[in-house]
Amino acid sequence: KDELKHNDLCETCGNAGELICCSTCRLVFHLGCTRPKLKDFPADDWSCPFCIASGDVVKNASKQEQQSAHLAVREIGGLKEVVRKKEYSRRKSPRKRRRPSC
Repeated sequence: KDELKHNDLCETCGNAGELICCSTCRLVFHLGCTRPKLKDFPADDWSCPFCIASGDVVKNASKQEQQSAHLAVREIGGLKEVVRKKEYSRRKSPRKRRRPSC
C-alpha cells in the first residue's frame, strides 16, 4: 500500500505544529482543531470527519457516526471561515508607521 503524503498545515487553522494525520486522506489537524476535539493522539488509525462523513472511505461508520461527522465538517468549515476573515482583516488593516525621531 502506498503511504499517503499528508499536508503540512492544519486543515482548520492553516498553521503548522504537532498535527494528527488522517489515516484515509491527506488532511492533518491540531488536536483542538478537529471536531470533535481530541484530548490525546489516538493509539490506532484515525479518520478525519471529512472521510467519515463521505461514507466512501470509512465503510464501517454507523449512520450516527456519519451524522456526527457531517456536523463536525460544518463546524470545521465555520472555524476555517473565521480564520480566513481574521487573516483578511489583518492584511487589510493599515500598518502603523513609525515617525522618524528628530
